[in-house]
Amino acid sequence: MSINIYEIHLQTDKVSDVIKVLAYRLSKIYRENPEIVTDQLEDIDFFQKEEPSCFAVASLYENWVTIRHNSFEKQVSLANELSQVFNVTAIQAMGQSTVDTYHLSVHQDGKIVRSFNCGEDTNGLECAGAPFPFEAPIDDPENYFYDYEDMHAFCQNFGIELVTDANEEKNIWTIIRIKEKSVQEKPSFLASVKALFSGAAKQ
Repeated sequence: MSINIYEIHLQTDKVSDVIKVLAYRLSKIYRENPEIVTDQLEDIDFFQKEEPSCFAVASLYENWVTIRHNSFEKQVSLANELSQVFNVTAIQAMGQSTVDTYHLSVHQDGKIVRSFNCGEDTNGLECAGAPFPFEAPIDDPENYFYDYEDMHAFCQNFGIELVTDANEEKNIWTIIRIKEKSVQEKPSFLASVKALFSGAAKQ
């Protein structure tokens, strides 16, 4: 089974305030008010947008809010913003086992304080920021394969776990989303030409 990770964990118990901030963010980006529905399954088509158009929010661990999204981009600015607005730690995790690409970053006071990147566009494991006391040293990062297990173990030190199957948590998610606009079917070229000549014939 492939592993797909696309989430932010925020160290707060203010779930309703987090929902308000995310809804406001979507309204500013898309210039319309998002739909908000509670007590849902986490039904997100992941890795779909550059800017998220959908969030799933739930409190899975004490004093932490979990946020899932549908973007294929790292949400650095969002994690920075949330850490600053709520004055707490935010942990962002992105990863796909099918392409062996993983990113983990810790955000405090509106900036990244620790990050890990490993994948197709890196030279082994790239780390930035001061290590946390619980971290074991990595002797040869250029030849170290950093993956989901490393991310998972790191997050456990904060009392949280990465979500690999959100549907295990039934009907606890609040979904905040911009409704997809239906695409109107355009008339075919042949139909347009027929209409043009039909109109000309009536004149």
